[in-house]
Amino acid sequence: MLLSTPSGRLSEEVTAGNQQQLQLLVKNSGTLPLNGVSLSSQLPTGWELNFDQSQIQELAPGKELTLQATLKVPDKTIAGARSRASG
Repeated sequence: MLLSTPSGRLSEEVTAGNQQQLQLLVKNSGTLPLNGVSLSSQLPTGWELNFDQSQIQELAPGKELTLQATLKVPDKTIAGARSRASG
């Protein structure tokens, strides 16, 4: 499985106290269907990441799916703080 963005860019600028809409690309790069995939994130304290679809029931080999996510960054966030999403 590959998790990326449609442009391939894996960084985004979000200022403290704001939110950013993100497009994520999930691709099944294997030879078997992916079943029951759950998306989650590891974030600094106070950050939020909400997926429009956090569960993928099935993704056939070679197929891809574009998802939307909203990243909310709390006030007083230190510049350069980072988050990571995973599948």
